[in-house]
Amino acid sequence: MKKAQFNWIFILIAGFIILALFVAFIVDYRNLSFRKMNTQLAVEVDSQLDLLSIEKLSAKINPTGMDQFKTEFFCNYFSINGGDQIYIRDKIIFSPSSIETSELLLWVDEFYFPYKVADLIYISSPNIKYYLYPKEKVEEFLEYLPKKFNSNNQLFNIEAIDYISEEKIKQDISRERLKEIKFVLFENTKIPRFNIKTKILNVNLIDGIEKGKIGSSYFIKKQLLLGAIFSDNYNCFLDKITNKVSLLNQVYKEKATKLHIKNNNPECNYQTITSYLKKSVDLEELYDNQERIFQKNKEFFMKGCSDVF
Repeated sequence: MKKAQFNWIFILIAGFIILALFVAFIVDYRNLSFRKMNTQLAVEVDSQLDLLSIEKLSAKINPTGMDQFKTEFFCNYFSINGGDQIYIRDKIIFSPSSIETSELLLWVDEFYFPYKVADLIYISSPNIKYYLYPKEKVEEFLEYLPKKFNSNNQLFNIEAIDYISEEKIKQDISRERLKEIKFVLFENTKIPRFNIKTKILNVNLIDGIEKGKIGSSYFIKKQLLLGAIFSDNYNCFLDKITNKVSLLNQVYKEKATKLHIKNNNPECNYQTITSYLKKSVDLEELYDNQERIFQKNKEFFMKGCSDVF
């Protein structure tokens, strides 16, 4: 092989290697830029959640320049489009584990038991529809659901139905461009097959919408029923709420004990309420006590005593 030919081959190989490295650099840089942008978006969403928790409002998040984005929620963190994980700290977020949409719907409600326990954050999208069956069992629950601003229309895509109409639901899927549907069954019934992601949640009501069973788990109050309907990580957040209730019970029990020691008014008997403020990791066990705790605390206020919470 002539020296000139060898030089040309060497130049071609070297050029190919340099070009490959340059292309790889561009790809890595674009991936890094996208990851950074998605992480920044997740941070902004987290900031919105903090703001909503303060103002107790509903909101829509529709990032500029994004037709679709994928948000993944876990027990302790969430991410957008594969960006860095944003830890949710002490937030209680009820949401599907994965939402691919152009718009997130958010709402915050307070959870009392009977004292303030936490702000509950609910997240879904217009592309996910929830069918509640049968309608007659959920009319009170429908009244609880949030409405759009200055409208009587519901914020979330939730519909109560009298029967499962395969034809109607197929029309809904097409017309509303649904990506996921979820049937929340308060009575057993057969669910047809559909060509999109379909979930089923069976609910057994015990005390109306205030208490019931969900598979091997349970819900207390309508706030947690909505949480169970939305969330794929419901048990994780239920544990967080239960632990917080147990902790707060102990805090208020200690306060009631101190008030009892300092109390000189025979009308202010704090011993009863301390017996109700049990330390338990079972909300079902504490459910019956919450009304008693509320009434005793109300009595303290009416009698001019220092209230416990």
